[in-house]
Amino acid sequence: MKNSTVIHIGIDDTDSPKGMCTTFLAYKIVKFLEKNKVQFVDYPSLIRFNPNIPWKTRGNGAVR
Repeated sequence: MKNSTVIHIGIDDTDSPKGMCTTFLAYKIVKFLEKNKVQFVDYPSLIRFNPNIPWKTRGNGAVR
């Protein structure tokens, strides 16, 4: 990985009444990056947060 750049992408709160959610958006970003031959240092990870938090969105997850 000589002369490479490492980037971290974080997204949150992309839900809308018309559809889409943060996890799905992260999936689409990963697919776009793969299509454009980006090499991943590690696998993207889905992060699930505390299900007992009352103010979370329905999916309550993220991709890392």
